[in-house]
Amino acid sequence: MRSDNYANQWRVCRSPVRLAEKKREIICLYFFERYTQQEIGEIYGRCRSTAWHHIHSALLVLREEMEELIHEES
Repeated sequence: MRSDNYANQWRVCRSPVRLAEKKREIICLYFFERYTQQEIGEIYGRCRSTAWHHIHSALLVLREEMEELIHEES
């Protein structure tokens, strides 16, 4: 059981690696560095809504990964 728990934790930790590099960067800027969507858009030479699109689509990928983990555990 303990081994399974470590395996699941590892899977969650590597999930962001499955994201495209730009989306990983944007997620880090938004959630960890606390940049605004507007600031992220300016960094990448895009509008705020494009930054939001990348954040939203990355969160959908991460959500799917978490749902898979939950179904595997049950």
